Amino acid sequence: MKRHAGAVAAAYVFVGVGAACPAPIDVSLEPGWQLVAREVPGALLSVSERDGVAFVVGGDPDGPDGPASATLMLWRHEGPAVPATPVTIDTGLQGDLWWVHATSATRAYASGSAGRVVRLDVNADGDDVTVTPLLTPAGLDSHDHDLIVFGVFAADDDAEIYAVGGRNGGLSGGFVWRSVDGGAFAPLPIDADGDGVIDDAADEESVGYALWKVDAIAGPSPLRAVWIVGTNGLAFRADGGVLVAQPTGFNTSLFTVDVDDDGAALAVGGLGRGLVVENAGGADDPWVDVSPAGDLTPSLLGVHRVAGAGLLVGNAGAIFAVDADGTLSPQSVPGVSEGLHGAAALVDGSRYAVGGRLTGLPLVGGVIARFVPGGRE
Repeated sequence: MKRHAGAVAAAYVFVGVGAACPAPIDVSLEPGWQLVAREVPGALLSVSERDGVAFVVGGDPDGPDGPASATLMLWRHEGPAVPATPVTIDTGLQGDLWWVHATSATRAYASGSAGRVVRLDVNADGDDVTVTPLLTPAGLDSHDHDLIVFGVFAADDDAEIYAVGGRNGGLSGGFVWRSVDGGAFAPLPIDADGDGVIDDAADEESVGYALWKVDAIAGPSPLRAVWIVGTNGLAFRADGGVLVAQPTGFNTSLFTVDVDDDGAALAVGGLGRGLVVENAGGADDPWVDVSPAGDLTPSLLGVHRVAGAGLLVGNAGAIFAVDADGTLSPQSVPGVSEGLHGAAALVDGSRYAVGGRLTGLPLVGGVIARFVPGGRE
């Protein structure tokens, strides 16, 4: 690994592709869910695919006091008829990476502990990655691993990036940072009660909890329909650089949100029982509970859709397919009981789910599952 002096806003680290993913599975291309990899050292927390390349990030199996080994994996998705072959990337980063958002086949943004947001640039041959730490309010050399950037989303032209998070445990320190035109991240003002004034106690108290994830309509800056969700049912929309609260009426965590091309939001969460809520995207539209029937659905942690269809994932290997009309159908990966934290739906009908042992630190035991379309789900 070589370190190079960078500009004030960034330091540059060049890293290469390492060994193949631990514990690869002999993958069948029969339709349905199948395991691609198991017992990856770090639990896998997020997957994002763009233009045929999938990025996966996850935990640091050695913890914040061990070697720098935050998990990053990469593979090319060449269609349902071709096996996925993940490779592990040496990031040179210490601490967990919680989320990744790809903007092209050669670029993604990842976020995690120590207030970290990094840009990942993959060369055309896919045999090395440049990891560029971006300047956040935490600073480039933060060792505060309890300050976590749980979610990140970027415009396709890199001109606007949102990062959200809070303190470890999710009960304090909530923040939303925004970078514009390559500048340093800065906190966004919050209008929690929608009164147009950003100086009262209600606004400050609104981020006493963590903010878990951010999503928007993909495309160039300015980003449209930026939705943010968090602990205690918090939800915000970014409007002209100000966060405006959109009360959900729920008092449990909303862990992940997906925004469709019309600006409608679908969020998942729940503690002890899975929760799925949707908002049609209008300024006055309410949040509506569309959770699966019954009380046995585990907490749901991830959601991703393409053209309205996709999947929800959660604890105890929970998977629900979601159709374009909003219908939820339970599915499963044979033999997988680990928590599933991240999901990716692809335009060709393929699906990916990633997770691991998520109930304690360090986050370990990563799994990757893949759905091959074409038959009975």
